[in-house]
Amino acid sequence: MVETFRVHDLTIFSDHCMISFTLRCTNDMLLDTTTDGHACQSATVPEQFIWGSDSGPALEIALAAKTADLAQFSNESYDPSESGIQCATEAFTNILLSAGKISLKVKKRISAQNSKKHRLPKYTDKNDALMFKEMKRLSHRVSRCPWDSNIRSLYFRTRKQFKTIAKKKEREFKNFLISSLNNLYTSNSSEYWKLIQELESVTKNHNRNSAEKVSVTQWLEHFKRIMVKDKNIQKSPHEKLVEETLQKAEPCFTELDYKIKNQEVEAAISKLKNGKASGNDCISNEMLKHGRNYIIPALCKLFNLIFSSGHFPNTWKLGTVSLLHKGGPSTDPNNYRGITVTSC
Repeated sequence: MVETFRVHDLTIFSDHCMISFTLRCTNDMLLDTTTDGHACQSATVPEQFIWGSDSGPALEIALAAKTADLAQFSNESYDPSESGIQCATEAFTNILLSAGKISLKVKKRISAQNSKKHRLPKYTDKNDALMFKEMKRLSHRVSRCPWDSNIRSLYFRTRKQFKTIAKKKEREFKNFLISSLNNLYTSNSSEYWKLIQELESVTKNHNRNSAEKVSVTQWLEHFKRIMVKDKNIQKSPHEKLVEETLQKAEPCFTELDYKIKNQEVEAAISKLKNGKASGNDCISNEMLKHGRNYIIPALCKLFNLIFSSGHFPNTWKLGTVSLLHKGGPSTDPNNYRGITVTSC
């Protein structure tokens, strides 16, 4: 929260005025470690909507059918307490999600059993698939008749041939991706990063499940050590001075206390980028952009409720942390970079 705001006088050194302000905030991050059912569990990735070329018009039609619900939300009087703000947030989210479930396709999750099945890389062709199938068939025959030298010889010869062809095509595919990266670096950043991920997927030492080598309890202790402030540590003189200044200062700038307008919400939505991951509420930037003609009044009311009450919705505080291995031993949590995806 902005406590004080001051525009200083012009000086001979610049044509611009210096601006100074003070913020009232806290740097204590609390982490609930008492509820074992939540504090020490890994969560599944929330379902994601698939956004295609025809998704925008379909969502608009679904939201048009929800006009009565959106009007009821705009006319509803919510309590400015923490529970009231949470109730309002859930009501708005449910309206948008119900429209999304009617009009949009949901990305199917791959079960753990199916994910373990061996799949041939995309750079292989039909002949490679037939050779791989033949190799698997010979492998089963070898397991049934291990004493038959002819079958064993045919199996190892087929396997060697398949590996030779697969390695050659993998090298060719890598070289093709690298040459494509040089052309896309400046022209198309989105396609550039897609190729980066594709190149990682065919890298021999790439391991998508490396983060699973660290237990959930170790991850909990790791993030507690990084993000939670120890309250036993004494405050520095500078922190004490800032705290005393905030207590004595009187608010002198009220422009930021004005109500949020529909035009401001529409301008902010228009700046959202497409193709970004959605948070735990499954609401994507595309849903807000294509549904703004219907949801802006309700969204503006929700923002003003949050702003006037000073309570931030708990569901918007939740995020899904994806762990990227930077290098080094995969069992050390310090060798990972955590990327948190929150609500848009």
